[in-house]
Parts: sequence; C-alpha cells; structure tokens
Amino acid sequence: MKIIVELPVFDSLLPTEQTEILRRIESNIKAIAAEMNQPCRIAGWMSTKTLNWKFYLAEDE
Repeated sequence: MKIIVELPVFDSLLPTEQTEILRRIESNIKAIAAEMNQPCRIAGWMSTKTLNWKFYLAEDE
C-alpha cells in the first residue's frame, strides 16, 4: 500500500512548521503501520508549491 501526502506550502508557515506538520503525519502513519504489523518506509521531498511525502507500507513501491 502506498500513501501519498501532498500539502500546499503556506507562506504564513515557517519551513520548520511545515516540516513539523509532516513529522506528525509520519508519526501517525508509522503507528498505523505498526498496528497492522507492516513495515513502513518513508520517502519525501519538498517543492516550491507543495510538500510531498510518500509512505510505503509493506513491500509495495
């Protein structure tokens, strides 16, 4: 299962605040994966308009 999170970049938020939002999402998804007894691999990147992170559960790419 692949979960893609894409958030708009808000000019009113500092980069550290934007990163903190993604870290909270990451923590929640890792907790869900643990409950499902599935490994979770994180791949993320940032662009000028969106914050994008991919969460891979199990062996899916």
